[in-house]
Order: sequence, then structure tokens, then C-alpha cells
Amino acid sequence: MAKELYERAANCFKLGKNCKDNINILVALASEAYLKVAECEVDEGVAASSYVEAANCIKRVNISEAVKIMERAIECYCNTGNIRMVRL
Repeated sequence: MAKELYERAANCFKLGKNCKDNINILVALASEAYLKVAECEVDEGVAASSYVEAANCIKRVNISEAVKIMERAIECYCNTGNIRMVRL
């Protein structure tokens, strides 16, 4: 249940990205929501997808944080043996 709520919240924040006054706040919140989705997920493959979404959101604001998050996604993909999903 919490996972779905976080995912819905992340999608709502992502959709609001065109609001120029609050873009950095919305993007950071969307990234944080996707990180929460990843933390709630038990399947590392699914968690990796949420990490990728989080990285894609935050890269507009903080590229170094996006790299750290993407490294977590790569680690999850490697742990599941799904190396072909790693696209840099």
C-alpha cells in the first residue's frame, strides 16, 4: 500500500515539473518519492527501476546526486543478474 502511494506521489510531482517557480522543489520531491518506492520494494529488479526514475528526476537539479542514485540502480541490476538493463 505505501509503495503504491509513494509511486502515485512521485508521478504527480513529475507531472508538475512544468511549474517554473517550484521546479527544483518538485523535482527533488519526485526523486525522493521514487527513492522511497525503491526502499519499500523487495524485488531488486523493480527497485532498480525506481532508482533510475529518481536519478532521472534529480539530474536536472543535482547531477552528482543523480550519479550516486544511478549507481544504486546498477548495483540492484547486477545483484539480479540483469546486466543488460544497465544503460549509461
